[in-house]
Amino acid sequence: MPRLIPLLCLLLAGCRPMTAPMVERLDDDTQAVVDYGWNNMLSPPDRLDRTLLLDAVVLVQLYQLGVDRLTLFSEKDVMDGVVTMEIIFDRQKPEEDRFSIVYLAHDATELRAEDFSREEVEDSVRFFQGASICERDPDEPEEEFRERLAAMRAEIETRRQEIEAAMLPSGPE
Repeated sequence: MPRLIPLLCLLLAGCRPMTAPMVERLDDDTQAVVDYGWNNMLSPPDRLDRTLLLDAVVLVQLYQLGVDRLTLFSEKDVMDGVVTMEIIFDRQKPEEDRFSIVYLAHDATELRAEDFSREEVEDSVRFFQGASICERDPDEPEEEFRERLAAMRAEIETRRQEIEAAMLPSGPE
């Protein structure tokens, strides 16, 4: 296995803390680097002192990066009940990755439940990142690219305005 530190630096350059309700799936080579690091950190089990273990996990984001399974559960109290959100990730079962939002009344009656697949979550993230990562095809005329970029930005702004309006009261106050 090549030197670990340069590879971890490359990992850090491309990865950020969780910015969407889904865990990043790593390619085989990157996963091997993460596995290699974990195996070395824990051989023997007490090789790292408490602080160094925490620092390594925080700096390299090993709480989310390259994990084999992850379940994240959160709750938000709202006026009429509680909203629960859950992220389920299993490296061996990519088809089962999901993000769930459930709205429960105070008496635990389910008022609404939505399950989103990995693909739906990633599509949403890509949509909002679209204008910032939009690339021009070398064969595309400059004017067409500018028009496409302007249309994409307008669509994103429309969606942002819809989200802003959705977070305001739905009727007269």
